[in-house]
Amino acid sequence: MNTNTRIIGGTISAILSLGAAVSCSSDSSSSAGEANLTGGVEGVDNSTKFNDVNDAQAMDLCEAAESYLQGEFGKIDAEDLGCLLLSVFTSENKSACQTAYNDCKANPPADNEFGIDFSDVDLECGEVDSSDFECTGDITVGQLNTCMQGMANSLIDALDEITGAISCDLAGDMEALEAAGMEFENFDGPSPENIAACEAIDEACNLFDDDEG
Repeated sequence: MNTNTRIIGGTISAILSLGAAVSCSSDSSSSAGEANLTGGVEGVDNSTKFNDVNDAQAMDLCEAAESYLQGEFGKIDAEDLGCLLLSVFTSENKSACQTAYNDCKANPPADNEFGIDFSDVDLECGEVDSSDFECTGDITVGQLNTCMQGMANSLIDALDEITGAISCDLAGDMEALEAAGMEFENFDGPSPENIAACEAIDEACNLFDDDEG
């Protein structure tokens, strides 16, 4: 049995937690697009049960999930995020922060120098097989679509909430900046057990099991 059963659970949580550490624009009020993981997977539709998925289909579904997340998180403006954070955390006051932000937006660093890339999602799909889709109940691929979309929205909502307080108003206020930093440090990202759309899969299947043994 494949021991890497954390593929869509623990791995996504870890990746998204890393993304959360670099923040998200405070004016981001968007929501994730509809997930349709079965579009390019032969022999699978929304009614297909997890327990009927074969090895090839399991890998294809994983790759579809990976592509979906890459697309959704690739919509985040990394340049804007970098300029915002650099300005807030390095300026002495609000005015200097706003000037720094405007200058950064007008002349952004080349080649994504900030190192922020939310679309860099790797679910290690090469290690996925049908054992990752074993369930004790009749869970369907359609439920996975709903879960993945719910997970994406959960991250977007969480980041909006956490970063809503990040602005040039904090520039120079070391106590406030430290508190904001702690919010990022303590944020673990969305977990399947905390997302209503994922609860049935989490309870009945191996997919979100992050045990290595």
